[in-house]
Amino acid sequence: MLEGNEIAEKNEVSHRSWSVIALSSFLFVGGIGLGVWATQSFLLEQPLPEKQFEPNSRLATVVGGRQEMEPLVLDPKTYVEQPGYSRLTDAVLINGGGQASSNYFSHHLHIRMLHELLLRRGLSRRHIQILSTDGENPASDQVVSSPLPKSWLWQDLPEWQLLDTTTLVNTTLKHARMLPARKSYLRRGFRRMAEWFKKKSKPSTLMLFVTDHGTKGQGPWGNKIELWKEQLSVGELRSFLSPFQKRTRVISVMSQCYSGGFANLLYRKNWRVHGNRCGFFSTVSNREAYGCFPETATKDRIGHAYRMIRAMRHSRTLREAHRRIVLSDLTPDVPVSTSDIYLEDILHRKFRKHHPWTQGVDRILNRIWRKPHRSLLADIRLLRGIEKVFYLPRYNTLAEVWGDIRRLRHNMQEFKQLDSVWRQAWKEVQRGSLMEYYKSHPKMAQKIDFELNRPDIDSQTQQLGRALHRSYLSYLKGNKATSIRLDRIHHRYGSVQKKIHLMHVHEAALLRVAKRLTRIAGQEYLRRSGSRRHRRNFRKLMVCESTPIGGRKFRGLLRAEGGKHDKTQPRKLPRIKTASLVPSWLGIGFQDAPKGWYPRFARLAPGSV
Repeated sequence: MLEGNEIAEKNEVSHRSWSVIALSSFLFVGGIGLGVWATQSFLLEQPLPEKQFEPNSRLATVVGGRQEMEPLVLDPKTYVEQPGYSRLTDAVLINGGGQASSNYFSHHLHIRMLHELLLRRGLSRRHIQILSTDGENPASDQVVSSPLPKSWLWQDLPEWQLLDTTTLVNTTLKHARMLPARKSYLRRGFRRMAEWFKKKSKPSTLMLFVTDHGTKGQGPWGNKIELWKEQLSVGELRSFLSPFQKRTRVISVMSQCYSGGFANLLYRKNWRVHGNRCGFFSTVSNREAYGCFPETATKDRIGHAYRMIRAMRHSRTLREAHRRIVLSDLTPDVPVSTSDIYLEDILHRKFRKHHPWTQGVDRILNRIWRKPHRSLLADIRLLRGIEKVFYLPRYNTLAEVWGDIRRLRHNMQEFKQLDSVWRQAWKEVQRGSLMEYYKSHPKMAQKIDFELNRPDIDSQTQQLGRALHRSYLSYLKGNKATSIRLDRIHHRYGSVQKKIHLMHVHEAALLRVAKRLTRIAGQEYLRRSGSRRHRRNFRKLMVCESTPIGGRKFRGLLRAEGGKHDKTQPRKLPRIKTASLVPSWLGIGFQDAPKGWYPRFARLAPGSV
């Protein structure tokens, strides 16, 4: 019995020793894990809480907070430049416009802004070539507009053509020569530039800037740029660039619809990467772009080209400017770069047997979040910045993002049906009010009827239209009930359209997140198991995108945009309550709730009917 007790005591001592060792090991490993977790949390900058909004409202509402731009730190390796490439040496600025009726003021504004910016950043005047509409032909080639007050009263009515406030003018640019934006001039110009570049001892860097309309074509080479009464496809532009030697670098900046298709300029024949062809584009190859406007004085100038030029003022490289507008451009655009498209193409080919291919990407992403490599921190920081600006939850996989995109698109279809209901209600009230006006003004009604049946619209027609507008506004001032009804119905109709626009902005924000996640996964794939050729190609694209803009720093404001300060920081977007947009379905008349009703029905939002 004594021997047994001694053995039991020894076993108990041994068990206690192992327990102490195990507990010490657990605390040691746990302490290391906690330190790593805390370090990663600090580096990745934890976003806002995920449950800031209820799930349904966050899918239907985009809210952009006013965020201070943090310095965007890239991987130091991406700033290593090839010998001889110091900055942009030449630029070709293109505005085709299509035709005079679609060549908007915004296109010419972009050309003026960028031309001034490049001169002030150090480029020589003779190294900037401009191809715009019909060149220096004195014929009218641009449409400008000055909207009348409350012009929405005539929206979609036959009388709208009588109040057309657009004017055709001739495009001019001081101290610069403009060539016609035609294929022949573009082809000849590139040929001459190529011959000139061959004679230079140092390699050249050309920026190809396009502010224009674009159309969607068939296949990756089918998307087109609208030139002056012509179209230029991706394949044609690639052939135009063929005279340039491989040492000539071409950086594209394009803001037209479907511009992402031109990212395929990075490939030579047989889908081999050129290495010295890169660029930045307003949106992906299957989406329209925003930012065209005929008004000479717009309150909020928006769009990729406008934001990109403003970002270039204080950015060292075009890549830095691109990363800034990914956060600051609050439009339904999805800005992408050539390197984004290249990494996505690699992952598509790698996981093409998966259904869907994003499953393979998500496996890579799940590995990354355990311990992100330092080369990914800049892109992870930008990803979290997008989520913070647009008040999105934190996303770690493409499955989460695309799940929210599908739900958002479903909700968008419901709002489009609601939009058609309000459009019909607006048309009925709009037309009914105008008929009441015509009854009280029979002479004006006869003149308008006669003018609408004339085949030509001339200056006399516009004079009559302006007289009609003044007379109608005076009539509404004397009929306050009619005026209030028009204002309310139009406000609700406009609120539905604004809601749909915000949902498009939200969709674009989610697509930006998806592109960031794909880029992060693509870089991790190249680092771990990518071929030497793929890594070399990606490095060349990064070096190309990181070319400095100019040799001088920019100070002051651009005279081309009137010398006015513009808010470049994201602004808080309005939040529109869905309940306030639902019309009355039971034939009940529209009217405000009497005073004292809202306390009795606390759930009713102000403006409910």
